[in-house]
Amino acid sequence: MATHNPLLAVQAEAGPVLSMSGLPIEILLQIWALADVDGDDMLNAREYLLCCFLVQRCVQKQEPPPPSLPPP
Repeated sequence: MATHNPLLAVQAEAGPVLSMSGLPIEILLQIWALADVDGDDMLNAREYLLCCFLVQRCVQKQEPPPPSLPPP
């Protein structure tokens, strides 16, 4: 039986929180894809913080998310 790791966010859980930003779903999905660095459709704590930062940046600057992230 798989156990839920509370440090991982999935779209179904994070979606309602992120949608409170007022950003369109398409933009939120772009941000999710950028933040999901390892491509597993889940965000660990670091990826979730990156996602929140990108959402806040888009809201404050009224700009779309960047096309890509700089290399680590």
